[in-house]
Amino acid sequence: MMEIFLSGQIALKPTLELIKDNEERLSGRFSSRFLDSVIKTTKERLKSLPDRDAIEDTLRVSEFISPLIYPVRGSILEGLWELGEEADTGFEINFLDIPILQETIEICEELDINPYELDSSGIYLIALSSGNASLAPDCPKTPYGLVYIGHTHSQRARILRLRNTVRYLDRC
Repeated sequence: MMEIFLSGQIALKPTLELIKDNEERLSGRFSSRFLDSVIKTTKERLKSLPDRDAIEDTLRVSEFISPLIYPVRGSILEGLWELGEEADTGFEINFLDIPILQETIEICEELDINPYELDSSGIYLIALSSGNASLAPDCPKTPYGLVYIGHTHSQRARILRLRNTVRYLDRC
């Protein structure tokens, strides 16, 4: 079994694009101060996304390497699918543990968009064998850390859990 971590927050770039492309609609619901704050925070988070080389170096120093997926183009759901394919396994992910700005959720709700389907370029999904997962804190620090979001299991099912609701991830 492997533990799955996420380094970075999902849907950062699309959040900026949604604000820019829907400024009139969003300004009817949110104050300009709120939107300016979201833009500032999102840009800061984008600048501080973790560096792949530093993460890989940390893992290599530990003398193990596990699937490391960098979803250059694609959503967190696509990245999770790729991780399952790469590791040839199923998994169980807790949606509430996936790092996302609350403001992104609110903007997406207003625009009737699923934030988990937005591009998440710049994030890393990292799968570490359970015995080595304690090394995860050694990975480069980010403002929001390396976050545990779930684990693999022996079945092929790719489960997304939100409280008491279970959803199975379809091929992306």
